[in-house]
Amino acid sequence: MEKRSALTIGPVFCDILLEGFTGMPMPGEERFLDSYLLSAGGNAIIAIALAQLGVSSSLLATVGSDSLGTALYALLAEHQVNSDHILTVDGAKTNLSLIINGADDRSFLTCAQERVQYEPVLAQRLASLSPSAYSHIHASFDSLGLEAVQTFLAQAQKEGVPISTGLGFQESLAWGPRQTELLKHVDWCFMNRSEAIRITGEEELGSIMHALRSFLDTPVITLGSEGSCALVDGRKMIRVSAPEVTVVNTTGSGDSFTAGFIYGRMMGKGIEECLAWGNVLGSLTASCKESVSSEISVAALDRWGGRDD
Repeated sequence: MEKRSALTIGPVFCDILLEGFTGMPMPGEERFLDSYLLSAGGNAIIAIALAQLGVSSSLLATVGSDSLGTALYALLAEHQVNSDHILTVDGAKTNLSLIINGADDRSFLTCAQERVQYEPVLAQRLASLSPSAYSHIHASFDSLGLEAVQTFLAQAQKEGVPISTGLGFQESLAWGPRQTELLKHVDWCFMNRSEAIRITGEEELGSIMHALRSFLDTPVITLGSEGSCALVDGRKMIRVSAPEVTVVNTTGSGDSFTAGFIYGRMMGKGIEECLAWGNVLGSLTASCKESVSSEISVAALDRWGGRDD
């Protein structure tokens, strides 16, 4: 059987995760960390997780012409992600996120490339790609605003290639008709409960789901340690619990969920199993220090997710 292939489109980051961080220093004060980790972040998490599951995983993204770009490129190659479409933007810096894990949530200090820097580079490469070469295409929501991405996804839709996207905090802050329009070529859109509440203005899960149904055929929401849920056929709510793990760092757990769900769809599984597999991958990443768990594998799905093939 031909190996399944996936293309992930969207920004990638060098994540620097701080360990032993107790608070911001006051002016003139110095504080010390226990340690720190450098990890591949952003859409690289999805591409890496899929590669660890044996998918032929390609990533279309840009890095800067700096040492961090070299380090990120090496991290992706180490995880066997196809880096043919990792493009260097001359004169630009590589995207960077400094991640601070607080008692209740995470905080981020981020430096990202400007759209004017990376859009022409991505557009040129997308024009040379055929959507039919992939079994699944995932495009980050922030990349959906690029004309070249919309053109590529429209062609993918015509050719019957499944398409997904994932929301982030910023996208959920000012939801309106423009954001809904960007989803016109998308089959699956993943978000967490907080993002769904901001988008819909609803608090109760059933009401949230039915509000999302106005622009999504099958809404999918992650619920943190409670697992995930989906609304099927406009009326049937499916909820699947997550494995119990010791949470170390939630950075990347949502993207890992996305990879597990995508893998389930690529394997022809139903919604309930896709949710379960997404929960497994999300939990594995939440229980590790990095932005994507090295424990993600088909064997892990066999052990935790009830894989039966």
